[in-house]
This record gives sequence, structure tokens and C-alpha cells, in this order.
Amino acid sequence: MRIAYIVSGFPAFSETFVLREAVEIKGLGHDVQVYSLKSWVDPCYYSPAEGIVRSTEYSPFFLSLRLLRANVKTALCHPVKYWGTLLFVLLHGLRTPIECLKSLIAYPKTIYYGTLMAARGVEHVHAHFANIPTLSALIIKRIWGIPYSFTAHAHDLFVFRSMLAEKLRGAEFAVAISDYNRRFLAQFCAAEDMPKVHVVHCGADVEKLAGTPHAPQPTLIASVARLTPMKGLNILIEACALLKRRGLVLECIIGGEGESRPALEAQVRELGLEGIVKLPGLIPAEEVSRLVSRAACFVLPAIRAPDGSMDGIPVSLMEAMALGVPVVSTPVSGIPELVRDGQTGLMVEPGDAAVLADAITGILEDPALAARLVAGGRELVRSEFDLRCNARRVAELIEQHGRTRDGAGAHGPRVPAPK
Repeated sequence: MRIAYIVSGFPAFSETFVLREAVEIKGLGHDVQVYSLKSWVDPCYYSPAEGIVRSTEYSPFFLSLRLLRANVKTALCHPVKYWGTLLFVLLHGLRTPIECLKSLIAYPKTIYYGTLMAARGVEHVHAHFANIPTLSALIIKRIWGIPYSFTAHAHDLFVFRSMLAEKLRGAEFAVAISDYNRRFLAQFCAAEDMPKVHVVHCGADVEKLAGTPHAPQPTLIASVARLTPMKGLNILIEACALLKRRGLVLECIIGGEGESRPALEAQVRELGLEGIVKLPGLIPAEEVSRLVSRAACFVLPAIRAPDGSMDGIPVSLMEAMALGVPVVSTPVSGIPELVRDGQTGLMVEPGDAAVLADAITGILEDPALAARLVAGGRELVRSEFDLRCNARRVAELIEQHGRTRDGAGAHGPRVPAPK
């Protein structure tokens, strides 16, 4: 099938799961092309994705002639659909003014992409994140009739919830990355539409990671995450200060980048942890595996941030478990579906540095506990969080719901691509 992926930005370092899923689905024989609503990109550190990244369509500048021509042509050829859909977006988007403004900015870009997809014979659109990318897919369906689906992750549900019911109603199906997300969606969507929602976890490259040598340094704690409040990394730093006061010799490396860096660096200085806690910034995927495989413990003390944002199920936890590293996290969002306390990892209450320090100490000082958690974690990610198996499930759903394009059939008239 000819499948279009719509995303906000591609590739995004913090969203490698999108990159890897697209690669896997392409490997199953589908023609996959990504359409990025933003023109900026992060470096691609995943070599199998280089071909998809090279073929990605990036949105022209908001006031570009290409966008103008595509919108004028669509408004002339399909005036009722064009203006009716714009009115539909405005009326529903007014519930959340900020999202409404973002929708207006995305509308001309979406029209441009819709003309390209129609001309290229795209048979199915899959959007990652239930906010603006899924709105774009809905717009394209309303004008060109191309069926769509979407994957709901985290901030797109917990912070930005505009038009969730309308988006699910128009979709062929939806993917929730956790049972928690599916239950969350049910609060905002019609009961008759909920059978469309399938739980398909994001995944890790379990086979590759399981083959990575694991040579743990007995006092190394690792964490890899975006440096944002919802990751709770300030709690990890506070726990390191407690462990230092208890006389435990340790090193903590927190890989990642984000808006919390200045605050975290200041906290490290204030607590006198300069030689203990290190913030090296972004780390390429291969280096992440090497770092985590050397750790005696992987910690991600996620919290619900003041703005309501929280994690889905962090892929970094899956990867650490696949590498054979015991993990500590918190019962936030869908994390308990991966980290099952005492079986596949240890769970602590969010925001409690003392309890977090105790859990870390337990793993570092009890080899039998660490070994039990490693065995349980590896078995779980192998059975439920394998990237290839889960990408295959998404592909099966697309194949099941996709429709074959035949000239001017169900998808409406073919529209020439703007030059």
C-alpha cells in the first residue's frame, strides 16, 4: 500500500519510535512517505531510516507561493469542501483557542500536502500524535476522502485534547500506546467509537539490544530523557544527594536535552554534585545503548507536571530492560504496564527522593533482586514491547482498513500536485 505518515517534525530525537515504526512498515513492503508539518529537523542518528528521511516532504514557508497555489486551486475545485472544512475546524477549535490558532496555521500546509497525496495515489494516512497531525489527516479525509488512522501518545491527550471525539469518529482506527491511554480516550469520545481503538505499545529493538554486551559498573546510575519537568529528573538529582550523604559512592549520567537544563545544572551545583551527576546533552542512539549497558541501574522518576503533561510509556525504559539493566520508575500514566513492581522493575511514588534513593540502594546492594528484575524485564519486553512485532500490528491494521484507489473512486478526483 501507499501510506503517508503525518507528523509534526521529522526526525525528532525524542520521537525515534516514529522513525523506527516507519522503517519497519516500509520493510514489510509498503510504500511509506513522511510528511512533516515543521521544516526543522533533528539529526538522524538511525542509519536504517536515512532513505525515509531523504524522501520526507517538509512544509514550505507559511506564506510561500506553493502553499498559496495549492490552497487557491483546492478552494476553486472543491469550494464547498474547502470552506466547509475550514469552518468545521474553526467552530470545533474555538473550545481551545491556542489549538485553534495552531489549526489555522496548519490548515494551508495540510491542503498543500493533501494535493500531493491525492496526486500520488496515497491509499492511507497515518498520523502520529492525536493533536495537529491527526487534525491534518481529518482535513485531508474530508476534502479528498483518503482514509486515516492515528496513534495517541502522551501530551496530545493529557495537555492538548481538542476535537478528540471528532478525530476518532472520522478515523478508520486509532492506536493507543497503553491501556491507560485507551481509558483516557474513552472519557472524551463516543462509546460507539471506542471499538476502533487498539492498544499497540511502542517498542524497542529487542533482538539487537539483547545482543549488546552488558558489563555494569557497580555504582553507575543512568537516565536518558528529554530534560523537561515531567521526567522528574530533579528528583533523581535530589536522590543522588541523599545517597552521597549516606556514604554511597556513585556516578549518575543523565543523557538528553531540553528546557530544564539550566535548572538541573543549577541544582547540581547547589547540592555540590558536580563530580557525581553529569549532563552530557544529546547522545546518539548507539552511544545511548553503550551508556545504559554499563549502568547498574536505570532510573526515570516521571511525574505529572504542573501543566498536566506526563509520559506515555517511555521507550528508554523498554530499551534499558532489553539491555538487561534493572529499572526504577513511577506509576505515572501507562508506565505500570511496563514496570511491574518487584517483577520487572521497582516502582516508587512520584516526587519522593528518599523513597527513590532507597530503591536505587536496594538494586545496587542486592544482586539477587537486580537479577530477578532483569529476567522479568527482558521477558516482558520480548513478549509485549518488541518493535518489529508491534509495527507489524500497525501495518496489519492499516491493511485491514485501507481502501484501494482506482482512478477517481472513493478518494475523490485526482488533483494535480502544485509545482
